Amino acid sequence: MDVKDFRARLRNTSGPDNQFTALCPAHDDHSNSLSVGLGKDGRILINCFTGCDVRDIVDAMGLTMADLKPARRPSVLSREW
Repeated sequence: MDVKDFRARLRNTSGPDNQFTALCPAHDDHSNSLSVGLGKDGRILINCFTGCDVRDIVDAMGLTMADLKPARRPSVLSREW
């Protein structure tokens, strides 16, 4: 999943796409307690400062843990000629 698509599912986001905060969808959040960043491999990294489990956050967004990984692009070497 692209971080912009991920961000679009959250409310009250603040900051640039590579590191921002938002309201955590896994609990009744009234101030941004969810931190979202990008790993070196393009993975979406999330942390709720109130202690929500990553799986609960992803589930509340209607996503899976696999959605945090970047979309795989086909390798040029894997094409059949």
